[in-house]
Amino acid sequence: MLLARIYEVLPLICKNCNQPMKIIAFVTETKTIGAILNAIGEDSEPPPLAQPRAPPEVMDCTYPDTEPEYDYNQAPAGW
Repeated sequence: MLLARIYEVLPLICKNCNQPMKIIAFVTETKTIGAILNAIGEDSEPPPLAQPRAPPEVMDCTYPDTEPEYDYNQAPAGW
């Protein structure tokens, strides 16, 4: 039901006959998954990793030596 919420389709309803489908097995073995993907014409190798990006630029957060012209008092008025 979570997949239905996200993708707005019911994943266990047959596209051809609109009848409910049942999960009969989970394939977890790497060799078997590779054989199935190759049999249906999909690549069984993962895509290559992208090149790492550069680190973000460091911003200069230093302040001038002069005091600001405003008061830092954050207390409510009348304190």
